[in-house]
Amino acid sequence: PPSIYRHTNPNPSYNTPFHKMPIISAGIVTKQGKVILSRQFTDISRIRIEGLLSAFPRLLSAANSRQSTFIETGSVRYVYQPVDSLLLVLITTKTSNIVEDLATLRLMGRIIPEYVEGFDEATITNKTFEILFAFDEIVVNGHRDNNTMEQVMTYLAMESHEEEVAKEEQKQRIAAANKVAKERAAQIKAQKREMGYQGIGSGGVGSGASVGSPFSDSNTGVSNFNSVVPAQALNTAIEDQPAPARKVGGAGGGMTLGKAKKATDTASKILQESGAPAIATPTPSATAAASTSGATSSNGVHIKVDEKISATLHRDGGLENLDVRGDMSVTVADAQLANVRVLLRNYNQDFTFKTHTKINKNDFVSDRVLALKDGKPYPTMQQVEIVRWRLQDKRIKTPISVTCWPGEGSASVEYELENTAMTLYNVSILIPVAAAGASVVECEVGEVNPNFDGKYLRWFIPKISAKENSSASIEFELSSSVDAGAYFPIPINFQSDVSLAAVSVADVVNVENGMPVPFTTETTLGTDGYLVQ
Repeated sequence: PPSIYRHTNPNPSYNTPFHKMPIISAGIVTKQGKVILSRQFTDISRIRIEGLLSAFPRLLSAANSRQSTFIETGSVRYVYQPVDSLLLVLITTKTSNIVEDLATLRLMGRIIPEYVEGFDEATITNKTFEILFAFDEIVVNGHRDNNTMEQVMTYLAMESHEEEVAKEEQKQRIAAANKVAKERAAQIKAQKREMGYQGIGSGGVGSGASVGSPFSDSNTGVSNFNSVVPAQALNTAIEDQPAPARKVGGAGGGMTLGKAKKATDTASKILQESGAPAIATPTPSATAAASTSGATSSNGVHIKVDEKISATLHRDGGLENLDVRGDMSVTVADAQLANVRVLLRNYNQDFTFKTHTKINKNDFVSDRVLALKDGKPYPTMQQVEIVRWRLQDKRIKTPISVTCWPGEGSASVEYELENTAMTLYNVSILIPVAAAGASVVECEVGEVNPNFDGKYLRWFIPKISAKENSSASIEFELSSSVDAGAYFPIPINFQSDVSLAAVSVADVVNVENGMPVPFTTETTLGTDGYLVQ
């Protein structure tokens, strides 16, 4: 054959003199020149092809005077087809077969609606890969392949044996991994059960933890601690903490509720060495109450988040000052679970956080992880403060606002939940008008005590949330007239289980093996001077 045919192909369309003049690219662009997708069939740079496609709408607007389906420039030919608000474009060499290029363009225009319902930018973008795969079946190495639309659809719908084998292997790997995970979980559960049986009747640390947990349950709020160990006591407790010892329980030991602990109890010893108050020995009734409420040693680690909010609100609206302070404390009931890391979720970055000196600050700043330095364990049977935070900023949304509307011999007071993400409990609004002989005319929600503590009219609402009692009012009359200033200041007290700093625990894991450790959390928010004046 002539030297122009440098290779042969079973497809006769390849063995033509136009073999050296392939289709350069196929693309879809907007009428403003934005490239939605493009498929190149020759070795051409991205900058070059983007320049060619972006220039096409300008060339088209300049050639509007003539009716045609192609535009030629100095180096390439554009063969195009308008489709709704977009343009389907083939870029070819100037010596390519224009008739074959038009047939290729029409086939592409028929294939695209098979994958998209509407020919617009969003639907084209969502089906980009399907359209590109179809283009690859129509044009091969820059030449039109003699395939009909039915053949192209058949090729694209064909299933791959290798793909099916790969999917089946992946399913088998997942099933095997799930089986191993279940077996491992069963082993861990059995080990914990065995550890619990050994702790009962041993008379040591395990026995004390098995009878009843010394920390409060997040739902009941029951606590057997006399005091919280101050942050300064953590230094000595960590450095001087003895290695945990466990005795094997005897055959006739059994479990005895309320059994007195020995003087050598590990927790008491650590507290004495740290100079902190010792833990009181739980009475039988207190231990039974803790066991009944569900505060058992199986929880392992208890984490408490405590916040206090102080605020002064103007009687005419607005906020004068705000101060939110919080801290997190950890209590470890089992010495074998003391070497842990506490992983936090994302918290409010507007707050200023300060970790204890024994906490690895770098881990907390970079990964929100609270762990002791050098991999040391937490002291057991102690509530230890590990991190604090504070915010003094008027930009934060206050939980609740109260407005007083004084009148002649009567007044109305209304509240409104400002922070709808919170649920407030035991809300108490105190209005200092008891001396004026207040009597309630109307109360929408809650209970009113007109002579609370001989000074206040007390309005008590058990629960306020976005879905329940988000706003309400009361109206009362006075037997003697007072000026408007006598209604203020109005103290407000409430509780919530939502942290304003959004501090919450994602997980607690063992430092050595990364396995999850059972834990409970308790979040409390209270007031410390919340006034309207």
